[in-house]
Amino acid sequence: MPTRCSLRWWAGMIPVTIVHILLAWTMYVFDVLVLGHTLDIHNHKFQAVIYIVVYHSLVVMLLASYWRAILATPRKVPREFAITDEEYCSLVDGNVPESVARRKLPVLSRSSTGKVNVCRTCMIVKPDRTHHCSICRQCVLKMDHHCPWVNNCVGHHNYKYFCTFLFYALTFLVAFICLMVPFVVQYLRSNHHSKRNYPSQRETQEIDLMIPLCTLIAGIFLFAVMPLACMHAQLLSSNETTLESMRTATISADVKNWSLRSSWKNASVVCGHRVLCWLCPRKTWTDNGVEYEVVLHDGQHTSNHGGLATVVSCNSGDAETTRESASECDHASADNRDGDGGRSSNVNSGRVGNDSAAEIADGVHAQVHKAQLKMKNAIDLAARVPVADPPLVREDACLSDDLNTDDSVTAKLLPDQ
Repeated sequence: MPTRCSLRWWAGMIPVTIVHILLAWTMYVFDVLVLGHTLDIHNHKFQAVIYIVVYHSLVVMLLASYWRAILATPRKVPREFAITDEEYCSLVDGNVPESVARRKLPVLSRSSTGKVNVCRTCMIVKPDRTHHCSICRQCVLKMDHHCPWVNNCVGHHNYKYFCTFLFYALTFLVAFICLMVPFVVQYLRSNHHSKRNYPSQRETQEIDLMIPLCTLIAGIFLFAVMPLACMHAQLLSSNETTLESMRTATISADVKNWSLRSSWKNASVVCGHRVLCWLCPRKTWTDNGVEYEVVLHDGQHTSNHGGLATVVSCNSGDAETTRESASECDHASADNRDGDGGRSSNVNSGRVGNDSAAEIADGVHAQVHKAQLKMKNAIDLAARVPVADPPLVREDACLSDDLNTDDSVTAKLLPDQ
């Protein structure tokens, strides 16, 4: 994630600044123009107190939720999910190494091709519901989406704050419009200003312009925030994220989705079990971003703890059966290779066509890793092999090339005589 002192982080604060400018403008219109000049506070003291308490309470809760969503730092993926280059290549090929299986990682999700999800940028096994954010430059636990209006990723670390921010933003806009509509109607019905407490004609023109304009802009933001708030309320009740709602997650055969079969339980995962704390911008979620409670098809509640090891053990139980049928399959494929060559090529091409772009990229990356590892091993092996010294040649043992065969034979027989 970009540090808060970097230029990229400050550039992302531009939408946040716009939100604060608009909020400050509404405070000026409400506190100065409405309460200061339009409303007769001396004759409507109780009404003025209600306006002040409701408006400023919503502003405080809105800003508290907003800044907690902005400043919350995404939690890093635990160390036990880190993998080496060899483990990465094996996982991309569809094999789970023994070194990874021994960790009993809580992973149930699979890719569209049935392989374990890995991140080639962070070099980790992706925990369930985790995605890599290219803007934050890291994998985010239970990632929902990257929101430019909070200059942060919305995920496990701040989804509760984001939901409370949407709630208070929606409530604030509704309350603000309801408080301003009577004054807007008054301006539309009357063109005289005899009953208004205006010090000057300039303020009269400013009020006639600012109050209707501010109410109109608040209404536009209301129609933008309301669908977003309703969508996240539905996601909260079904224990889903925005990314999971857009594409179906591939989990194990016994788990269909992450829903706990109850809207109350699903909302309690994020908001906590105490209802009084649901609207407070404080940490109340019950999961840790890695291990999640799941419901099996038979209705039993369990967790995803040790999910990867369970899948590996189930696959290893069929190892002997696979070995027994392997020779038969190889023999049959050898007999039918010539006759079924065209059909197998069509099947393979169909499989490649069905693979996603991400899976193909992972395969290419794995092949590159394998080539690099082979080259590295070859270099290391060559460095360990000793180089033989060239044989020493004695000068007196060298014979001239112009000696004939008879002279050489005679020279060898002389000692025997």
